[in-house]
Amino acid sequence: MILRGGSEAIYSNTALAASLRRAIAEAGLDPAVLTLVEDLARETMLELLQLTDIVDLAIPRGGEGLIRFVAEHARVPVIKHYKGVCYLFVDASADAGLALRLLVDGKVSRPSACNALETLLVH
Repeated sequence: MILRGGSEAIYSNTALAASLRRAIAEAGLDPAVLTLVEDLARETMLELLQLTDIVDLAIPRGGEGLIRFVAEHARVPVIKHYKGVCYLFVDASADAGLALRLLVDGKVSRPSACNALETLLVH
């Protein structure tokens, strides 16, 4: 598995990779099966998208521009999602104030992101 994120997520991806490697090792597998690409240059991403002999699938996560870019330049199969389907479910026992803050932040902070909220479900 190859994990390559953008500059805005490098610290999160580093932490995720470390956690995943620990879990992989605990399962008795070689943690080297996970590679974190720390080179954030777009050229590096383009090179990865050409490696049909070692990359089976690309799953871009980001806005429509990134997904279109990956789909147009990849020689490997790409899972495209263009629009997310992101829900916030508010249970009857939920803190209404917290739910409201999550709702506003989930839609207003970055409405064009693929993980922006689109649907509110209320119990």
